[in-house]
Amino acid sequence: MSKPAFKFLNKPYFSIIIPAYNREHCLAETLNAVKNQEFKYWECIIVDDGSSDRTRAIADIFAAEDSRFKSLARTENYSKGGNDARNYGASQARSEYFIFLDSDDLIAESFLEKRYHLVLKQSNYDLYVFKTSVFFNQPGDSDLLWNNFTGSETIDELIIRFFEQDMPWHTMGVVWKKEFYESTNGWDKESFVYQDWEVHLNALFKYPRIYFDCSKPDSFYRINQVDGVTNNTNTTFFYQSSLNEIRLMYLKNQQEITSNSKLHEAFIRLVLRHSLIKTLDKKDYRTALVQVLKSWKPLSPVTHLEWFIKVAWCKSYKLRSMTPNLYSEVKDLKFPRTTHLKLSFQN
Repeated sequence: MSKPAFKFLNKPYFSIIIPAYNREHCLAETLNAVKNQEFKYWECIIVDDGSSDRTRAIADIFAAEDSRFKSLARTENYSKGGNDARNYGASQARSEYFIFLDSDDLIAESFLEKRYHLVLKQSNYDLYVFKTSVFFNQPGDSDLLWNNFTGSETIDELIIRFFEQDMPWHTMGVVWKKEFYESTNGWDKESFVYQDWEVHLNALFKYPRIYFDCSKPDSFYRINQVDGVTNNTNTTFFYQSSLNEIRLMYLKNQQEITSNSKLHEAFIRLVLRHSLIKTLDKKDYRTALVQVLKSWKPLSPVTHLEWFIKVAWCKSYKLRSMTPNLYSEVKDLKFPRTTHLKLSFQN
């Protein structure tokens, strides 16, 4: 039986890029959500990252049944990991607009139709940002939002929100104009955690033109999965990797951060929260002390050491009860100013 072909008028309007690694338990559901789109002019590129299960076979089945699906294996000149799998997928994409899905994300049938009409009317933007809701077993079983935005935020305010780990949008909530995406150099292959955090910050530091859609969410983030490395954030690997991620992002955008007092202040909070709060919570005193001496950070070793003493002091209930103002200062640093995963759409 010959492979059925889908005739594009010229080329697909959207390229949906999905990295996948050992996702046989959920990939088909995600691909069916793409297949059922009311808008037909798309391509979906699934990049297998070296799976040992049936992930590639499932992608191959969809590609055999519908020519809009492309089942690819990450090539050797791209590094292992979701980020370079996304980069490879983007390099193979033919449309002018990119959407990145994870292999367990779901989208409503009207997802692409809505974006098509919006982009058609508002074609002079670099990014189009939409809201995402959360689900546990199936969309609709929770009214929780990934997060909220009003559309009136400045770029600097959005950057500060990311520094506070208050990510306003999810990865699949963004439509990227290809030309702008390529100007950001894409996803960092050295990143193991905070991957979407970093790619969106790098985009924001280019001060893009952003269109905000504040209507009801039509993309759905699956929560409480147990097979992802970042689902357990209370590990030494995670906070050490997150520190490396923060360093990578800073080195790319150092001038913009240090020349803006509000960004600089928010970034220092981010650094201290990860280099001291998280490490001392784990009683990893060695890593905490080593971070004091690191030279890449935009604060002096003396200032960092002062904060080390403050945080260590407040680990003792007796000592912090004697210094309530100091404890309040440390507590404000410890808890990010975030509404991430705390709001419902009704709110």
